[in-house]
Amino acid sequence: MMAPILISIIVIDAHHMIIPNVLNLGVALGALAMLIYTSLGLSNYFAQNLILESAAGAISFGGIAYFLRFIFTQVYKKEALGLGDVKFFGAVGFWLGASILPYFMMIGGFLGVVYAISRKKFSGKDSFPFGPALVCAFIILIIAKKSIF
Repeated sequence: MMAPILISIIVIDAHHMIIPNVLNLGVALGALAMLIYTSLGLSNYFAQNLILESAAGAISFGGIAYFLRFIFTQVYKKEALGLGDVKFFGAVGFWLGASILPYFMMIGGFLGVVYAISRKKFSGKDSFPFGPALVCAFIILIIAKKSIF
């Protein structure tokens, strides 16, 4: 269900440097559907904890991304993190929960740096879309979350 949305984010952001709101909404709605499905078999206590963890993830991921956007914009005097990226952070936080935020930031940041260096070397462009790195970090953590966390 999520693969077409994530592939679309990668392709559109790589070509146009934008993550459309409808795709971010699709990621968030996918998280909501998974949350409802997962909560069905749980007691009220565990279902409430799962919902709170997801909500805290969306708020913390989105809040941190918005804060970083503000800081980078002040430092570099130009938009360094688009609002589509900020919204994607929030949607991913809904999926992963607040406790996974440091891992998402480390993996996403590392992949973003690798992507930015490669793009600069091969195309000479200074700016780069962050969405593909964020999508890859999200996929890595969804897989890891099932087996590690």
